[in-house]
Amino acid sequence: MASPGARGAASPGARGAASPGARGAASPGARGAANPAARREAAAAARLATAGAICYAGERGSLAFNGGVLVLCVAALGLRSTYELGSLAARLFWIAWLACALALQVLIAVAARTEGFSLVWCALGGFLGRECAALSATPPPGAAFWVVSALAGLAALAAILYYARTDGALVTLAHVSALGVGAGAGAAAAAELTAAYVGCGCVGGAAVAATPAVHAWRRCRAAAAARRKVYSEHDHVVAVLEHELLNTRERAASMRHRADHAADGVRRDVLSAEVARLERRESEIAGLAQSAARTPPSPPRGGRASPARTFSPAWRADPSEAGADADLNC
Repeated sequence: MASPGARGAASPGARGAASPGARGAASPGARGAANPAARREAAAAARLATAGAICYAGERGSLAFNGGVLVLCVAALGLRSTYELGSLAARLFWIAWLACALALQVLIAVAARTEGFSLVWCALGGFLGRECAALSATPPPGAAFWVVSALAGLAALAAILYYARTDGALVTLAHVSALGVGAGAGAAAAAELTAAYVGCGCVGGAAVAATPAVHAWRRCRAAAAARRKVYSEHDHVVAVLEHELLNTRERAASMRHRADHAADGVRRDVLSAEVARLERRESEIAGLAQSAARTPPSPPRGGRASPARTFSPAWRADPSEAGADADLNC
């Protein structure tokens, strides 16, 4: 009579206890063997995610809008380079500035989890504005340059106003700051060209070198948060088993007291059988609790934070990272 009850009582607990242990014992080895491949896959996925974030995750409207502004700025500066006003190095400095702005944009995308390349055309737009102001005092380089520059200026202004309306003051501040930095780079190039080239190289090189380190730091934060979550779940399982053990002990003590004071022999036998069943259950739960307490929690299987959306508050950071970063459309 006790056997079915014992099986019914023991089976769920045994299955619930045995399977985490078995998984905990087997999965670390499997994960350890697959770890290098998993790391390579995660790194490739992270590179693809960063490239996708820079390109607005393939969103055609944003890509065409911002890409058009960037193309107009590049076309105007390219036309400026064809006119023999100043040395060739001075006329081509905008290419070095473009490379530096791209490196900074990638670093910001990784560090702040932003999306887009609007800071690049803002930086070029500021540089172009300073060039237009400087060229206005010289013989005009040609109508095509001024037409394309005017179109680039109007497109940049429309884009900044659009993002100011949709994404708020922080995005506008970032765009205006990039315009100011671009104008400052143009002024620095006009004052001391060699120092401007060296500064661009140093800033761009530092951004390129810092990007992998920042990405690794963010992944470590996410992994640490995931480990904390796993440990908290493990501690919860141990606490639940210990609570059930205490409840079972209290029920067994109550049944034992009732069996000792039962007047009817049949009633005493029934209560004694129930006490025996609860004692077996108590022993099983105690074993499960001790086993769970000794077994370290399994490390997380890994996974990547989903990319933030834009340099606007849309690309939400990884939920495992406490205090999610501000997401902006830059």
